[in-house]
Amino acid sequence: MNKLIGILVILMFALSLGVFAKGDLVITTGNSEVLPQDGFEQDVFIPFTITNVGDKDVTSRFGVGIQKDNEQIGVGYPLYTYTGEVKTEGEVFKYTQGVPIIDAKGKEYFQKAVNNEISQKGVYVSTAPTITLKPNESLAFTENDRDFFNIFSVAKEGNHTFTYIVDAENEVDEEDESNNEVTVTLDVKAPNVIKGPNTEFKLSEKQYWFFFRNLGDCVTMNTPKETKICLKSEGLFTAKLTINNEELTLFHILNVFSFDKKIGNLELSVSEDGFFLSYS
Repeated sequence: MNKLIGILVILMFALSLGVFAKGDLVITTGNSEVLPQDGFEQDVFIPFTITNVGDKDVTSRFGVGIQKDNEQIGVGYPLYTYTGEVKTEGEVFKYTQGVPIIDAKGKEYFQKAVNNEISQKGVYVSTAPTITLKPNESLAFTENDRDFFNIFSVAKEGNHTFTYIVDAENEVDEEDESNNEVTVTLDVKAPNVIKGPNTEFKLSEKQYWFFFRNLGDCVTMNTPKETKICLKSEGLFTAKLTINNEELTLFHILNVFSFDKKIGNLELSVSEDGFFLSYS
């Protein structure tokens, strides 16, 4: 009996010291925003926040899995953003203060990302930027940090699912491994015809930008009468269209430089990701 009591005392003492405490990472999203369209892809901004809701500090690379619909999951390491190796403004590093962390009381402080060698779950992990989140501290990628880690591009309109997975490579030994994923479903519009005036496409009132998703597709515009344009073929130097069943060939150089073509009251040219049309 005395031996049993002794074991219980040791266990209670160990628990009081946090021997069995673990960190626990959860990921949440904020309000999504469809950004102004400026090409054939529609960008969707989805802010996310990583929080340590466990009882122990977590030192990690904080790899984030990113997935759109059923595409293959890609893993990114957003802490590189704060080391000067990814994001700059001109030649000036934007985050000289370090990584903005929200502490347990909701106040912001800054922590330098450290390129160090860490061991997660007893296994050596390659050198990469790491920070430490104490219990109830958060790492946020929100409105102030719009980049390729929290922006998805959609080329086809309709319902799309966007998923974030924190600790995507299962490096951290956590209290709960089931709360590392969050998914957002949005109905995204990605029109293939944009009518001016439009500042993103630099269109005046009597201009259109448009593109075709597949050969044989058609678009209809008012110029001011109804005009139907279809794509017959497209190559490195030419694009063959039909305009109200009349064939037209546009010449360009790798979609970078285009020769304008006039037909009636219309003037057309090829752009990097579509076509421009002006009418009089």
